[in-house]
Amino acid sequence: MRAARGDDEGAAAVPDFFEPVVGWRVWRVVRRRRRAVLASLFVNVVWPSRTPLDAQCHKQTGFHGCGHPAPEASCVCGIYATRLETIDWEFLVSFPLLLRPPVIGRVSLWGSVIEAERGWRASRGYPERIYVPALGRFGLRRARRTAASLEHYGVPVELLPVGSLAEVVPALELRFPRGDTYEPYHDSVAA
Repeated sequence: MRAARGDDEGAAAVPDFFEPVVGWRVWRVVRRRRRAVLASLFVNVVWPSRTPLDAQCHKQTGFHGCGHPAPEASCVCGIYATRLETIDWEFLVSFPLLLRPPVIGRVSLWGSVIEAERGWRASRGYPERIYVPALGRFGLRRARRTAASLEHYGVPVELLPVGSLAEVVPALELRFPRGDTYEPYHDSVAA
């Protein structure tokens, strides 16, 4: 939320976007209390099911967090999403085996949203759709188990049959030729 124009401390807060920004992101799948959950690739954050994730800044200053609301323009905090074509799968293929295979999905972001170089950072987010890469015929069984274990998020979870992680983005680009992102401001100006 951002304060309305004017310097009044009592000014009403207005949302940055009235509709969510929809982008893409990659998660790792981890187990918490015998349940598969989505987790951030870079920060030790688990996405809750059936409730939005609220961003927090994880930058440490001494023994405490930094204390500002996320996202902050002068920081790197927030919930990230990007355009489909900017996902770097070559980088992800180099991840340790324990973090693979990752899952990819469309995510809705809202609240305070900052446009970044390759996408957006926001104060709130929730998965809209999850794709589980099924890597070859031997990975199909594992992918089915993973997909079934993520259904508690209450969003569509689909298998994405591919031969390697390098084929994930091209396979999704065939399904979503425009990348299927949604930027309320940009789309309304273009219309």
